[in-house]
Amino acid sequence: MRTDPGPPTWAALVQAWHLDLTSATAIVAVAATYAWSYRRARNAGQAQPAQAWCLGVGIALWALATLGAIGAYAYLLFWMRAAQVLMLLYVVPLFIALSRPVTVVRAALGPAGRDRVDRILATRFARVLAHPLTTSLAMLGAPWLLYLTPWYTASLE
Repeated sequence: MRTDPGPPTWAALVQAWHLDLTSATAIVAVAATYAWSYRRARNAGQAQPAQAWCLGVGIALWALATLGAIGAYAYLLFWMRAAQVLMLLYVVPLFIALSRPVTVVRAALGPAGRDRVDRILATRFARVLAHPLTTSLAMLGAPWLLYLTPWYTASLE
């Protein structure tokens, strides 16, 4: 059940945090998996601190957009919802991608795991999914689909 965070004052923007269980679970799972993988890859000499910083920034922005004031006011103010959508569709994925999660996980798995990951990445499905045209269409189409279909009202309920 959502509670009304009150009028958006500066104090409320700092204090208006709420628990979104789905987002919190996903954030913890991504951060824990990356931390385990990063530690193993760093011990093997194949991970850099800048990658971990990028993931940290991405996770912090994800938490701010879903658990912080932006997430609390997203159901009340359209401009907060628009800021949340922009952060979650463009800014957070950029920082997570800059952390090179596939490379870090691949390095953490060892030789047998690397071979499995390489086989998966070499499939036609993975190549189509990671193709620039596919990712561009997904990035450009997602906001249109969100705001011009019943998805937006469904996401508010």
